Amino acid sequence: MALRKLAMLLCLAMSTVSAADVNTNVTAKAQSSWPWPKHCSARGSCTCNCDWASRGCGNDDGSCCWGCCCGGPSPGPAPPSPPPPGPSPSPPSPSARGAYCPQKNDLIIDYSSGGVSLNNDGWGIKGSGRVSSKAAFNLLGGFIEFDMDLSAAHSGVNQNLYVVSLNRPNCGSGCYCDAPNGGCMELDFIESNGHCAYATTWHTTMVGGQNCNVGGCQHVGGASGQMHVKATFSEDGWMTVFVNGQKVDAGAVNPHPSAQDASAVKARMQSHGVVIESSQWTGWVPQGSCGGDYNLGASYFAIKNLHVKGSVVNGPQPSKCSWGNETKTAITLV
Repeated sequence: MALRKLAMLLCLAMSTVSAADVNTNVTAKAQSSWPWPKHCSARGSCTCNCDWASRGCGNDDGSCCWGCCCGGPSPGPAPPSPPPPGPSPSPPSPSARGAYCPQKNDLIIDYSSGGVSLNNDGWGIKGSGRVSSKAAFNLLGGFIEFDMDLSAAHSGVNQNLYVVSLNRPNCGSGCYCDAPNGGCMELDFIESNGHCAYATTWHTTMVGGQNCNVGGCQHVGGASGQMHVKATFSEDGWMTVFVNGQKVDAGAVNPHPSAQDASAVKARMQSHGVVIESSQWTGWVPQGSCGGDYNLGASYFAIKNLHVKGSVVNGPQPSKCSWGNETKTAITLV
C-alpha cells in the first residue's frame, strides 16, 4: 500500500510541472516537432513547447510560457478595492436665490393713525394702520417668509400679514378689498391676538372656491413674542404655512379646503396675483379667551426679514434680495 501511494504522488508531481520548468532556449528546427510551438513576447519574449498545456494549465505561475501557452497576460497587482461608500449628500437647503426683498420704496402706507414706519427689511405699526406692497405676485411654486415681533403687541388687538387678490393694480386704500369687503380672495398667513394666539385662514368662495367662505377654513394655534412664518404654495394652488416650525396645511384647517379651492387660488394667482397686506386693528381676534386690554393705541408690532419668491403679475418690480440676504436665508430658514 505504501509503494502504491508513493507511485501516485510521483505521477501527480510530474503532471503538475509548471511552465517555468520548460526549457525555452530552443532552435526553430526543434520547434517543428512540438505539438504547439509558440513564440510570445507578452512576458519578456520566449519560445515555448506547449505540450504540457494539453494536460491543463493549472494556476498562473507568472512565467512567460504560461502566458504564451495559456493565453493569459502577465499577472499584475490585484486591483485596489473600491472605497467604501461615503455618506449620502445632504439635501440642499432652501434658497431665496432670485427672491424679492421689498424695500420701503416698494411699499404703500394705506392709512395710519398711530404711526407706521417703513424700513428696508419690513415695517412697524403702532396703533391703527396698514401697509401694502405696490406689486402683485404669483406665488405658485414660491413662498413668502418673514419674522414677526409681537413682544410689544397687546392682546385683544389683531396684528397680521396676509395677501389679497385685488381686482386692479394696487393704489392703496382706494383699491383695497378683502373677503368680506369687496369679495376678493384673501389668504391670512397669520392673524395674531397679541402674543397669545394666532390664526391661519383661507377665503376662496368669492372667486370660485367651494369650502372656504367669509368665515374661512381656519387653524388656530398658540403665539409667542417672536414668530417666524413661511407660507408656501404648490404649483396647483395648495397653501402650506409654517408658523414657528408648526406645519399648517390643508388638513390642519377646518373645514378642509377642496381641490376646487386650490384651483381657485391657482387661477387668481395666474390672472391677478396677490398683494401683501399687513395691519393692526380691533374687532376680531383668534381665541378671544386670551383676555388682554384691547388697547390698540398702545399696541406695536413689526415685520422683519421679508422675502418673496414668486413672479410679479402687475405693479413695479420690487427690490431683489442681495447675495448676503440670500445666504442668510439659505442657512437659517431650513
